Amino acid sequence: MTESFAIPGLTLSETAQKSLLREGIVEPTAVQLAAVPEVLAGKDVIIQSGTGTGKTLAYLLPLLQRAERDPSLRVLVLAPSPELALQILRTMEAYKSPTLKSASLVGSGNTERQKDKLKKHPQFVVGTPGRVLEMIFDRKLLAKSINVLVLDEIDQILNEQNEAALREIISRPEYNSSFIVASATFGKRAEAFAHDCMSKDRVRLQVEGSPLRQNIQHQYMVFAEHRNELTLPRLIKKLKIDAALVFVHKGYTVAKLFHALQAHQIPCATLSAERSKQQRQEALEDFKSRKVRVLVATDAAARGIDIKDLSWVIHFELANDHQSYQHRAGRTGRAGKNGTSLVMVERGELETLERQAKALRVQFTQLPTLE
Repeated sequence: MTESFAIPGLTLSETAQKSLLREGIVEPTAVQLAAVPEVLAGKDVIIQSGTGTGKTLAYLLPLLQRAERDPSLRVLVLAPSPELALQILRTMEAYKSPTLKSASLVGSGNTERQKDKLKKHPQFVVGTPGRVLEMIFDRKLLAKSINVLVLDEIDQILNEQNEAALREIISRPEYNSSFIVASATFGKRAEAFAHDCMSKDRVRLQVEGSPLRQNIQHQYMVFAEHRNELTLPRLIKKLKIDAALVFVHKGYTVAKLFHALQAHQIPCATLSAERSKQQRQEALEDFKSRKVRVLVATDAAARGIDIKDLSWVIHFELANDHQSYQHRAGRTGRAGKNGTSLVMVERGELETLERQAKALRVQFTQLPTLE
């Protein structure tokens, strides 16, 4: 089955082949075909492609191959949140050979256990900028040992909380590595970072075509009045939705929807910054196991989560821009499965939705308003 997963220069390990089979991945995606040879060549690479297009494997597979052939290679992957960092680590551990060592350095993790793992000299470290910088200051992680720095979702890393730590890491005199940037979006701050820090002969790969998978249906429902928290349970019951990831902007909206859904006997869980890491993990596991039917989340809290067989994404509040819509809708329709992305929109927001549809080159279908 993996015979068709052929990319020039890439030799899949037995572990990687088994993981591809388990995930039902038969052929490489366009971004993987473009990026893998460049990463194998050791170049500075910018990989820009939409959510769910296979960016993680586009850099992980060639880096794992390089590490297997060169035991001295040390790779640091930075992510904007502990959730995304741990997701990347899980993917890495599923595809790497048993001989390769890895470790996580995230702010929510146990510091002493993380230090113990660094003593084993892992070839791959995945972490968040703040905790990584802390370990460098403590001389538990040597900046000079890093050969490749991967920035996953750079626009989110370059926020007020993370950018200072990132620039401190790469400004240390002993630091010298190549860069790989993988992101669905690439804003002005990312452009400035690439100009300042990456090599002049860097390779930029921007995979064109539809940024969203063709097996996602895009729908919207118009509400004449302001939607309220009671609208969501009515919608879920009307459309007989078994499981849905619901997006909102603010934590207080998450709480309102949680209580409304509970009042209508619809089991639900929530993801927001107000919840602890353990609470967020428990909510995610409850949703994956279908102990709850609905997971209500803010954009920031849901970044990086991967839920198999998710058939519905509901936008209780319209995404801020087309890139945010892309991130949200990309949570469904994975691994060849069909998915639906439904926007609950007020009349005054229709123009914004039309602009997003045009930017994403997708066609939205209007559903009848709830009676």
